[in-house]
Amino acid sequence: MWQKLSAEGRAVFSHANEEATVYRDGVIDSDVLLLALAFDSDWVSRQVLEHFGVGRELISDRIRGNEIPPSEEGIQGMRLSKGALRALDNADEAAESLGEEFVGSAALLLGLVKEKEGTSGEIFSEQGMSFERVMEEVERLLTSR
Repeated sequence: MWQKLSAEGRAVFSHANEEATVYRDGVIDSDVLLLALAFDSDWVSRQVLEHFGVGRELISDRIRGNEIPPSEEGIQGMRLSKGALRALDNADEAAESLGEEFVGSAALLLGLVKEKEGTSGEIFSEQGMSFERVMEEVERLLTSR
């Protein structure tokens, strides 16, 4: 799967791995993946999250102290939860539907929204971030570039 990630997608996982050491004893779950997607202001994922009123502070406040999920071997030696692995599979499908050859931050966000796991799923629900609404915003941002 690492080969299917764009440079941006790889950077997301690099940040997620760093966040996982702080919040999840090194396990990348859907919540730290969401936090990583809000990292860089140039990423479509962060722009979409900001559009829906979701920032890094909100995410980190909500995930602090949550239970550490069990993990499996993921990509490039990183430990991923089952939910994060499913989100990654969903992201691959989202990239295809966007006509993208590689999985970047936008497809990763869409994959995570489709997964609806954990605190990130609660945040999506509270902020009205359905898959369809997020897809519309992603497409709007991609066509305006």
